Amino acid sequence: MSTYKVVSQRIVAGTPAQCWQAVLDEVEGRSRWWQPFVMQHIHVGSRADQLGSEIEGSASVEGHPDRLWGTVTWVSRLTEMVPERRLTWEYVEGSFSGSITWTFAPVGDDHTHITVQWYADPIGANRMLANFYDEPSDQARIMERGFDGLSKYIDSHVRI
Repeated sequence: MSTYKVVSQRIVAGTPAQCWQAVLDEVEGRSRWWQPFVMQHIHVGSRADQLGSEIEGSASVEGHPDRLWGTVTWVSRLTEMVPERRLTWEYVEGSFSGSITWTFAPVGDDHTHITVQWYADPIGANRMLANFYDEPSDQARIMERGFDGLSKYIDSHVRI
């Protein structure tokens, strides 16, 4: 079995509170800074900052998460939350088992060091493709695109 461990980091212009809120806005559908590479929505009746809430999503490094080939899917449940500091989702369905954790650490007065730790084991068809497909590299590229979008979102929406 392949185990993926990808750690992505970026220092973003914005406070931990602003970065935290931007992630929650994306999960709850109030923003689109990660699209078209990641598309996700929270289950009806849930809030992104509510323990136990579930998110359904899909991702594609090519920006086509609606296509079958090259797309991964998931349902994840929020299992850990430290306001403005840490969010952890555990995968409960989809292409992987494992988790993704976002950590927000202040850097000075107005910047944040964001670390995203992705630990996943491919399941189903992804397990068969693991020897032929570089999923960790794609995860890292999707995170870089996400960080770019997050930075633009904070600059244009939060820091006004």
